[in-house]
Amino acid sequence: MTEIRLTELDKDLIYVDTKGGVRFDHTRPKIIYADYRPEYEKTHCTCGGKLLVHRRREYTVWDIPHGRTYVKIKIKRSIKKCRECDEEKPIEIPFIHHKHQITLRLHQQIVEDLGPKTFTSISEDTGASARMIRHIFDEEMDRIALIKIRAPYYLGADGSRRGRKRQKKGYVLLADVENRNIVGFAEHCNQESIANAILDLDQIENIRAFTSDLGKDVIGAMKFVSNVNMAINGWEIPIVLDRRHTSVQFIYALELVIAQVRGSLNDRGQFVQDLTLFKRRRHNLLPFQRNDLTEWLNRFPKLYDAWRIKEIAFDIYEAKNRDDMNCRISELNDHISRSLCSSEFRKAKEYVNNNDQMVLSYFDHPIKVTNAYTESMHNQIKRIDSLGYGYKTATVFGKSKLARGPEGIRTDPPERKRSHKKN
Repeated sequence: MTEIRLTELDKDLIYVDTKGGVRFDHTRPKIIYADYRPEYEKTHCTCGGKLLVHRRREYTVWDIPHGRTYVKIKIKRSIKKCRECDEEKPIEIPFIHHKHQITLRLHQQIVEDLGPKTFTSISEDTGASARMIRHIFDEEMDRIALIKIRAPYYLGADGSRRGRKRQKKGYVLLADVENRNIVGFAEHCNQESIANAILDLDQIENIRAFTSDLGKDVIGAMKFVSNVNMAINGWEIPIVLDRRHTSVQFIYALELVIAQVRGSLNDRGQFVQDLTLFKRRRHNLLPFQRNDLTEWLNRFPKLYDAWRIKEIAFDIYEAKNRDDMNCRISELNDHISRSLCSSEFRKAKEYVNNNDQMVLSYFDHPIKVTNAYTESMHNQIKRIDSLGYGYKTATVFGKSKLARGPEGIRTDPPERKRSHKKN
């Protein structure tokens, strides 16, 4: 087939034979007339009869818009008929979608916009109907459902809720924390639904570790899958407790001490301004901020003990190996027992001691296993849900998958934006 390439500036790239004519109607907004005639036409039917031109039909298809101007292509093609079997043989046009009245390049653009944009906004941008775009979305969901996603080496799971305050429904997001991919969703936040979502992955024996918080349903589902893998392959899958959730327990205890100190002050203005200094690490503070922090810690001994316990708890995950981490946990327990704020840090101490094996599993793997990426994906789901003023659960999960790439999975890590400091 001979290609005629029109100007790229007008986005009018269509494929027609040199025998056909292409002309522009400037009185109407961007309508392209094309008479499609292939270079090599079939002259005989499969039955051996001769094909003759029976009639000509005109099709109107949508193309990629030029700026804010919609583009339509009106194409005439011949429909031939066999003299022997009387069967009609329409000529296939390769650059038009076989099901929808749009070009293939417009179909590709719509698929790329299905994730970050709403159906109505895509319709306003391209000119295609919102009903057609919804059908394209359903077709992509059916195609992605047939893709068997391989189980990652390190699987993260985290639950959240979406919807109105009185109608919030729980869901669990599954992600590959090493390559930063979405691998699945559990539409209900219960143990059975989460376990089924994990078992639906291909080759679950590839999973080397789970990472999550101490959610009852999530941990129960991970232990169930680990037992299934134990029965099939003969080894259990370890669970790594996310370092963020361990650190948050000590931040909560520190806030209790800060609240007590704040209540004992008459002039609280300067103390309220310096609240963030107690939660940040000392090596991340500027010199003048360290001086302010030292003044407050010297003034309140109980606040100093609480801040010191927080620093030791954060240093647990900076250990060199598993034995070093175990020694730091013992040092943390001794410091809490001898401090002035042992009652405030009682729950945090029990949190670490009761789940010490999950905490120590952090050093059993070549990478730093953390569930931070899985939790960050909830913001994308909320943003997609808010753009459409609420979607069904299956729809918002499908749009989240399409936002990651053409196959519903993104293989390359995201590019981090550089922060520009103001002068």
